[in-house]
Amino acid sequence: MILNFKNIVPVVRPIVPVIDIIKDWLIGFVDGEGCFYINIVKSEKGYKVWLLFQITQHIRDTELFERIAFYFNCGSVKIRGKDLYAVDFELTKFENINNIIACAAAHPFFNLNSLQSSKSEDFKLFCEAAHIINSKQTRSWDIEDINKLSAIKEKMNKYVY
Repeated sequence: MILNFKNIVPVVRPIVPVIDIIKDWLIGFVDGEGCFYINIVKSEKGYKVWLLFQITQHIRDTELFERIAFYFNCGSVKIRGKDLYAVDFELTKFENINNIIACAAAHPFFNLNSLQSSKSEDFKLFCEAAHIINSKQTRSWDIEDINKLSAIKEKMNKYVY
């Protein structure tokens, strides 16, 4: 392929210095790159439900994601397979989602620092799902719960361009 473009000199991408995380910057970053998601999986033993907050970028931003995990004091940074060149910041632990970024705590991050894009609607639905999950004393899901969560999930991440 490179033989077809003998006169082209590729530009080396600069390494962007890692910044200190500032909440307004983080809100904008999540508005553009974040994802709030509900997972519902049926197995032989019933249903498994969990929430996922995720941000994905090129692997060169791994250090930035480590800083985001440090900022939230939770979550994990995962490098995807060798061929994808991507890194994810993921938060799946319900207590952290509920108490740090979402709905239940007195000062959850995204309630104090509102998202500005249509992603704010996904966040509201995400909180609605968290409320349903939080209200369950056990994690044995009946079909009514699953139907409620599925209806919420169906409304999420539906962007009109």
